[in-house]
Amino acid sequence: MAQVEVRIEKLEKESRLIIGRLHEEVDMEIDRLYNKVVDYLNSTDLKSSMTVWLDDQCPKPDRKWKHLKCAAENSIVEKLRVKLNEWEKSSAIKLKIQKQIINKFSEEVELMETHMKKIGAMLACGDSTAVVNLHRSFKHDSPVNLRSSPQSSTSKPQKDKNKLSDFVCGIGGFDKTVKKEIKPIFNKYKKETRTHLMFKATDIYLRCLIKNPQLKETVGKYIKRFSKDINKIAKMIPDLIAMDKRLMSSLESEVMETKETIHVIPENLRRCLVLQGELDLFYVYEMWQLDYRLRDLEWNEKRKLGTGSFANVYPGHLNSNGEKVEVAIKMFKDPLQTNNISELLLEDETLRELEHDNIIKYYGATILQKGSPQKTFWIMIMASCITNLKEIYLDKKSPLKEDIPCKQTKGTMEYEKAKTAMVHYVVQLCEGVSYLHGKKLVHRDLKLENILVTKNKEIKLTDVGLTKPEEDISGTFVGSPVYMAPEVHEQKSIYNRKADIYSLAMVLWEMWYGKSINDELDGKSSFERLKFLVKQNSRLHISLNHSHVMCSGRSHSISIVKNKVILYKDYLFVNQT
Repeated sequence: MAQVEVRIEKLEKESRLIIGRLHEEVDMEIDRLYNKVVDYLNSTDLKSSMTVWLDDQCPKPDRKWKHLKCAAENSIVEKLRVKLNEWEKSSAIKLKIQKQIINKFSEEVELMETHMKKIGAMLACGDSTAVVNLHRSFKHDSPVNLRSSPQSSTSKPQKDKNKLSDFVCGIGGFDKTVKKEIKPIFNKYKKETRTHLMFKATDIYLRCLIKNPQLKETVGKYIKRFSKDINKIAKMIPDLIAMDKRLMSSLESEVMETKETIHVIPENLRRCLVLQGELDLFYVYEMWQLDYRLRDLEWNEKRKLGTGSFANVYPGHLNSNGEKVEVAIKMFKDPLQTNNISELLLEDETLRELEHDNIIKYYGATILQKGSPQKTFWIMIMASCITNLKEIYLDKKSPLKEDIPCKQTKGTMEYEKAKTAMVHYVVQLCEGVSYLHGKKLVHRDLKLENILVTKNKEIKLTDVGLTKPEEDISGTFVGSPVYMAPEVHEQKSIYNRKADIYSLAMVLWEMWYGKSINDELDGKSSFERLKFLVKQNSRLHISLNHSHVMCSGRSHSISIVKNKVILYKDYLFVNQT
């Protein structure tokens, strides 16, 4: 508000100076355009096109040379008019002049953008009635027709008859100083020689036009039609600023109202989440049909395939349609409550929609009720795999243990075998990630232990509980820290599928070197070191002494070239040796 008051006071004191500077800007525009017009009339391109005449373009012979001179002038003018119109359009002459004047007005007056758009339209159309309507709109804050008066609102739009060519061609003609050159030309004018003589006459005409003292004055008239209402608009300045002041006051009131009510938003959101959880619990208990009964499942809770923060995974069997299928049974540690049921149902829905060779197969879900008082636990049933990439490349207990490419001597069979095996897994991994991204989903927790492998060496992406549509990601901190892209660590903006590509790069690095990224963080807390790197605006840098593979740059395609170059979406891995 204080700034608005200062602007009003300044404008009241300096309004005449401002108007003067605006007119100076118009005069400078006249000089600039005049020089451009002269340069164009002198240009080789114009002369080469203007001096070429066909028989049907030339005027017919006439015994009176003065009549012939007038006819020739008319033909030259029409040809020049076409060329000037083309030049004016291609050079955007009118638009550049308007922009320069409007920018100067904006710089001097410092009005709000909405006002400047209206003023720009007024200076462009040159309609006095429109200027009056504009002034009225600023005084009364009411929508009015800024372009035309009510009487003309139903009339058809008129074509612009005030082009630059109309002004320039209106002063053309052979002046008295070239009479001795012109008269012999038209006295000798015959059908057989007329194209050559029109060539000479055109050259003389252009010389006369360039030397004509009225040319600059005419250019000035052309420009001033865009600025003739500057004085009228300048008088509106106090009203414009006053309108800004009213708007600022209104905004200030709205901000105060928002401050008074904003504290209730978190509480309302919390209540909505609780209500959603209660509705989802009601749905599970009263409406949801179980995919399988507990008697369809066989597992031993003393045997675990793995354990995580939220669930334990057990090997088991599913009896379905008379067949016994090996499955992985994922039982969540916490009982169903209002604060977890919605996320579990979302994961269930997401898994049901995924069907791909490199995404873990989902059979469905059921519930287990136990304890006293009785509690309900969520169970998810998935296809069984025998190992994962972490066991294959970082541990020694995997039944499908592969050699580490980096640890083999280049050129040996072991090296080629290890590299081929890695590429076999990487291609499938990329296919699975690409499938998720194709459905506009982001995995958000790509790491070696979440990439399962079947006995047939097929890759299966799992743990998609964190997977979300891109538009639903809100910058929340999820996933494993060392695999997270910097934008995820920052939690300042919404991230997208590129965050998965960063995690994918970390996965490929670990596969190539057979090393855990955690081991490369100098013994420091991985999370604290990563936060430090993010603050330094740098991505995680990892290297070993005899590196064969590096992560460099960004690309936008997927391909495998002789098992040496891997391009996937945003990162490029290339053999250096």
